[in-house]
Amino acid sequence: MPRAKYNVSRQRTRGNAITINGLLTWRARLLRRLRLKEGDQAELEADIQAIDRVLVNVIGFTGDIEVLTRDFRREALFKRGELQRIVMAVLREANEPLTTRQITERVMARKGAAMTPGRDSKQRIHRVRAVCKRLDRVQEERVAGQVAWFVRR
Repeated sequence: MPRAKYNVSRQRTRGNAITINGLLTWRARLLRRLRLKEGDQAELEADIQAIDRVLVNVIGFTGDIEVLTRDFRREALFKRGELQRIVMAVLREANEPLTTRQITERVMARKGAAMTPGRDSKQRIHRVRAVCKRLDRVQEERVAGQVAWFVRR
């Protein structure tokens, strides 16, 4: 076969873009496993350092590796429907109507997470408020200028 008719070189990539992308993806997965404490920590760190050496020394990658392999995924604190079940359980156990913050504090205590001041706790409070609004058996009531929630019996 003549080379001009069947050009084999067109089928191959000229650079290392696919290899670099694969190594960066694998590095991000290893960082995530390291953050979640899955597996041997020393082994994961050694694998990450090995990937960095291959990227820089073998392939000649000049980009910022740390920026490209950040882990942007969030870990779900609650499974599907779990927050609704816990909110209902907290409201059933309460002897009086509870504010959204009180419900959130009790829910987080059940999950073993702390309520620290800041953006995360504010988002959790908003999420609990949205759950309370969606639940059929939960009703809101104004107590001393604040909205409190209780279960209709």
